[in-house]
This record gives sequence, structure tokens and C-alpha cells, in this order.
Amino acid sequence: MQAKELLPALLDLIGAVFRRHLVLVSYQRWSPDEADSAVTLELTVCFADLVGSTGVIRNATPSALAQLVRAFERRVWDAVTAAGGRVVKLIGDEAMFVFDKPRIAVGVVRQLLQESEPPLRIGLDHGPVVALGGDLYGRTVNVAARLVAVAPARTALASDAVPAAAPDAGLEPVSFDVRDFPDVRTYALRGEPLGD
Repeated sequence: MQAKELLPALLDLIGAVFRRHLVLVSYQRWSPDEADSAVTLELTVCFADLVGSTGVIRNATPSALAQLVRAFERRVWDAVTAAGGRVVKLIGDEAMFVFDKPRIAVGVVRQLLQESEPPLRIGLDHGPVVALGGDLYGRTVNVAARLVAVAPARTALASDAVPAAAPDAGLEPVSFDVRDFPDVRTYALRGEPLGD
């Protein structure tokens, strides 16, 4: 039998195995909301943003801009996926990624802060998210997005939910106002190792 005769059967088999794998994973990790209308997950949500990219974008050649964005996307993609996380989306000079375990998320964030040039700022929150159409929604996502907006360069700001879920992650309390979420207490992780 020739390969082109076997190809349709092989593709059907791969599709069946993939569908079965998705079903098994979904039963292990997802839970529907009370109305069975959406899937909810407990995740650590992270947003990473290139610091100073607006000025670079304004003054860069198309080639330099493409190199900057590609390097940023590759660095984030490689670090997140190597640690078992998932890149949800790349949004120009910003990336959204998630992890099941906050301690692993903090480790990857630390790595990104230390290795990235130009520098990054990162926001993290841990809690329930709603998964719809490949994207994630909800309070946890919104808090992480607000935190990245106020984080200083080479710093990650986390909500109090992150050290609560990973108390040994090396986060220190700091005081930042989180727009629309006055109840959120903030913690910092800097690119440089923290003192004892």
C-alpha cells in the first residue's frame, strides 16, 4: 500500500486520538459554572509588557520594530512553554500567559525579568477564570492587567492571591493602588534577587 492511500486513515486516527485527549484533559482540569454556561479554571494569569516600547515604536525602522517584537515574543513563548505554561495571546508589545501553579509562574516571571532587554514589567493574579473561545476572562484577568499597568520597570506586581497560594515564592509586600480594585493588596518581585 502506498503512503497516499494510508494518509486519510492516519489523519482520521490522529483526529480521534486528539479529540479523546482533549476530553480527558477537560475532565481533569475544567469545571463548568453553576449554570453550565462556561468553563472555569483556577490559574495564575500573567501579563508582560515591554517597557518604553512606545518610544521605540515611534522612532524605529520597520525592521528594528519587527526584530524587537519577535525577540520579545520568542523569549516569552520559550520561557512559558518550557515550564509547562500556556501563552494565551501576544498583543504587540504585551503577552498574556497562564500557569496552573503560581510558584512556577513566579519562577518564569523572575527569569523573564532578569533576562529581558529591553526591560519588562509584569502583572500577576491567581484565581478563577472563565475560558471562552481560547481566551480567558474574569476578575483574575482584569486584576493582572491592572497590575502590569502600574508595575515599575524590571518589576512584577502580584495580587495578594499569589503569595497566599505560593507563600514561599519570594514576593515582598508593597503599596500600589490598583484601579477599580481597591481591595487588592500588592506584592513585588524584582528582576534583581531580593535581599534576605
